[in-house]
Amino acid sequence: MKNKHSYMTFKNKTEPGRYSDGGGLYLVIRKDGSKAWVFRWRDRVTGKLRDKGLGPFWDVTLEEARAVATTCRRQIREGINPIDAAREKLEADRRRSRRRIWNLRGGSPSGSARRST
Repeated sequence: MKNKHSYMTFKNKTEPGRYSDGGGLYLVIRKDGSKAWVFRWRDRVTGKLRDKGLGPFWDVTLEEARAVATTCRRQIREGINPIDAAREKLEADRRRSRRRIWNLRGGSPSGSARRST
């Protein structure tokens, strides 16, 4: 895939709108001037356009946004919805964190270990 723009091209944009870098990656500039990276694709099941936010322009580099867009395109080819995959990963991470905390507190989900007397 040929990327269309450089970092400086996007940095200098100020007009609200959606600017494509190719391959479904866009820089969205809102009316308030904030900029964010978005991956856009058409859902194969519903036919609707879907947007996955990748993060704010100041926090996510163009290279990082391109890498995430590449991962999203790969997931779509494999029949995986990128938004659903991200939600599932987040939930799995939360469950793992909860288990660690429970184990540190003595193995009880409520945080108070049962005491035998």
